[in-house]
Amino acid sequence: MRFHHSDVWQMNYRVITGAADAWTSLAFAPLFWVEKRSGTLNVQDNLRFHAFKSYGSLVMWGVLISYILFLVSYALILYLVLKGLTCFRYLEVKDATVPKTISI
Repeated sequence: MRFHHSDVWQMNYRVITGAADAWTSLAFAPLFWVEKRSGTLNVQDNLRFHAFKSYGSLVMWGVLISYILFLVSYALILYLVLKGLTCFRYLEVKDATVPKTISI
């Protein structure tokens, strides 16, 4: 990346002149003026940012692993919450005591 900028500013002195008939006038006298510009950078164009070539794939692998960890932990927590709320063992025993209907 290359940045080129120009920073310019000027400092003035305000002079108030008063006339005999109570009319005042403002005048600004420039004291100094400053201009800063960026210098030219000598960058080798053949570098091509080799450090960033694998950045996209590393980020995508990180996202994929994060989603897998999220889904596994979400399923585990959902199972534990449902087990605590519905008491699966009670439902299994109740289903075992009820005779199953046979349809012909």
